[in-house]
Amino acid sequence: MQRDDEVAGRGNSLDFGARLYDSRLGRWMSVDPLASSFPYYSPYLAMNGNPLNVIDPDGKSGVAVVKGNEIVIKQNFYFTTDPSAKGYLTPTQAKEIEQSIRDGYSSLTGKVEVNGVKYNVRFEVNFIDMTGKNNGEIVDAVTNDTYSGHRIGNFLSTNFWSNQYEKNDHGAATDARVDVLIDKMKAAVEEGKSDGNTPTHEALHNIGGRHEDGGMLDENYYTPSVDIEADGTKYTTYSPAKRRMTKESVAAILSRSFSGENKDLPIVNEPRK
Repeated sequence: MQRDDEVAGRGNSLDFGARLYDSRLGRWMSVDPLASSFPYYSPYLAMNGNPLNVIDPDGKSGVAVVKGNEIVIKQNFYFTTDPSAKGYLTPTQAKEIEQSIRDGYSSLTGKVEVNGVKYNVRFEVNFIDMTGKNNGEIVDAVTNDTYSGHRIGNFLSTNFWSNQYEKNDHGAATDARVDVLIDKMKAAVEEGKSDGNTPTHEALHNIGGRHEDGGMLDENYYTPSVDIEADGTKYTTYSPAKRRMTKESVAAILSRSFSGENKDLPIVNEPRK
């Protein structure tokens, strides 16, 4: 095994935390962990090939700004209503998902105790319509949307991974993308099989939320009873009383952020003005 300096030369390999950067080539030495969300760029590309004008943050999709006893969690969501784009939203779908996330985050706003300290937590989110922009421009917008060097941009879409979903799935989140099967979720709500909070559930995943954090992130919210459809398909019936918006899940996310375990929601400390 060789030391890195023996391969790259002293000072030519820079450690950014997630990956090593070769300053001679202007390339990362391993693939981007968010490569699946940015299929238009090489997974080895650094700073979009323009290190003088573009920074490459740590690849996360949110940030927690701490000012005294206040924590502001920042996330931005980009979408397009262009039918030629994969995972595009209709204007109605975009409004419905936005409202769902805003309502969900509103219910999680307030006093939260993290590691024995009480904070006033609120969410600051923006929804940016990129209709009319090409794929490269949308990727650039998400990639370069940063706060204190940390990415806070996310892709918002529907049915992006259409061939990978199972019967009971209403959405998914990975890397910088939040994908919501909004029409399927709405139909399930009408049948009493969904609480309609999938957009918030998936958005929380992108800032490091885990199913075991409970509340809105809990995935074990089905009753033991089993329904059988005409084609013989079996599925468990949903009980909306079992999944609630609880601030304990936010406390769990933030606790891991303070300890450094949660890399998806870095902490930025700022003085009070």
